[in-house]
Amino acid sequence: MSWNQCVQGGGSRLLYEAMICRQCEAVAASAFTAPVTDIRSAQRRCAPIAMARATAIHLAAAGFGLPDAATGRLFGRHRSTIRHACQRVEDRRETDPVFDMILACLDYGLRLKVAAVLENARAISAMGDRP
Repeated sequence: MSWNQCVQGGGSRLLYEAMICRQCEAVAASAFTAPVTDIRSAQRRCAPIAMARATAIHLAAAGFGLPDAATGRLFGRHRSTIRHACQRVEDRRETDPVFDMILACLDYGLRLKVAAVLENARAISAMGDRP
């Protein structure tokens, strides 16, 4: 299967969405100095961990436009929880200009990282498509 077919849908779309969410978790964990395992945890956590998780969710859902249902499945949360997390982050952005700037930087860095991953995948796929 070529990379173009992967991007167009099917099971590979799930891999793309999962890659986006894992990258968002890693970036949020680094920004909030929180363990990724705590962000992925199904248990309720302290406020800083909860905000790190909400930020990762927001970056995936709002930043990359992943559907709430897909984002929820990949973060182990209900889609209504995804909406709530995004709203919490948006509310904080409106009241905290430093947080807003940090979030913009995280989003920009993530876009560069994801673009690099996709370019590598395209290059590998192109090598495999050769006769």
